[in-house]
Amino acid sequence: MRRLVFLLGLVVALSNGTAWAEESEQPGVKGTEASATTTAAPAKEEELAPWRGSAVNYRNTITSYTLKKDAEQYYNPTYQMSWEIKARWWFNKIFGVGADLNFFTELTNADDTSKRGEVWFFPDLRVAALAKDFVTIPWVGIAIGADLSFILPTSKIAWARSQYLAIRPGLTLTRVFPVLGGLTVQYIGQFTKYLNKYTTASRETPLIPLCGGPDCDRFFNTGVRNPSMRVTQFLQVSQEFVSWLNASVAGGMFIDRLYSLNGELPGVSYEAMSNNDWRYIMYYNLEVEVKPMRSWAIGLGTETLNPQQKLDSTYESPFFNRYTTVYAELRIDIDGLVKQIMGKEE
Repeated sequence: MRRLVFLLGLVVALSNGTAWAEESEQPGVKGTEASATTTAAPAKEEELAPWRGSAVNYRNTITSYTLKKDAEQYYNPTYQMSWEIKARWWFNKIFGVGADLNFFTELTNADDTSKRGEVWFFPDLRVAALAKDFVTIPWVGIAIGADLSFILPTSKIAWARSQYLAIRPGLTLTRVFPVLGGLTVQYIGQFTKYLNKYTTASRETPLIPLCGGPDCDRFFNTGVRNPSMRVTQFLQVSQEFVSWLNASVAGGMFIDRLYSLNGELPGVSYEAMSNNDWRYIMYYNLEVEVKPMRSWAIGLGTETLNPQQKLDSTYESPFFNRYTTVYAELRIDIDGLVKQIMGKEE
C-alpha cells in the first residue's frame, strides 16, 4: 500500500510539473470583427491580468480497486481529497513566475500517516521562472515555451530522501489545429536533477538506537537508493468541442537514474544480472472537462501511474491495475473569478 500512496502522490507531482506549460491566456482581441466600412472602429485589445493562470483546485480521488473488493487478496480501499494552489504573476505576455503547493488527506485508513485524517504536503513546493510561447517555428506553427523550476522539500518523501533541492528545466512544444473549438497537441520534456545529502532513503528511527561509531550508518537507512536525476516525457492531445466542453487524453514516462552503488554487492553470482540503476514509471490520463462559467470548471477523469514491473518482476498491466484512480476535480480560475465579481464577465 505504501507503493500505492507514493505513486498516487506522483500523479499530483505530474500535474504540477506540466502545469507551467498549460497556462490559459485571454484572447488578445475581444468583440466582433470590424465591418468593411471605413468608419468602423478597430477592435480593442483586452488587457491581460498579471495573475492569469492562478487557480485553486479541489480533487476527490478513489482507486479503481476500491470499487472492486475481490481484485486482490486483501481489500484496502483508498479515498483521498487534495487541494492544489497555483500562483502566477506575468510581467508581460511571455515572461512570468509561478509557484505550486499541494496538500491532501486520506479519509480511509491510511498506511503512511500517524493519525486518522492527517493532512500533509505532497509533493514539494515548486517555484519557477516561466516563458510562454516565446517563439513560433515558421510554416509548422509550433509554439515553444520553457520554464526553470526549483523544487523545495516540503514532503515526507523528500525528507526521507534527505533531499534539500531539485532543479528542473522544461521545454514545451504546442500546436493548435482549427478543428471545432481547437485541437491542441502538446509535448512536454523535463530534466530533473535531485540534490540529496545521502544516496539512500533514511529511516525515521534507527534499527539500533544506541549504536555509535562509523559502522552504524547501515541502521539509519533503508538501503533503497534515491533517484539522482529524472527525465520526463509527456504527450497530451485535447479537443475543445464547444466553449464549455473539452476532452483530453495523455500519456507519459518517468525515467529515473539512481545513485550509483559504492563498491560491489557482497557475494558472488554466476548469473547475468540486469541493470538495476534505472526505474521506469508509466502514466496515462483520460479526462472530460465541463466549464459552465469562465471562473470555474469540473474535470472528470481516470488516470494510471504505475511502475513497469511488479514486485515479482512480472510486467504491470499498463492501463488498469492497482494504481488506477478515478477522480472529480473542481477548478476555480482566479482571473475569471475576479472578472466575474467586477462585472467584466463575457
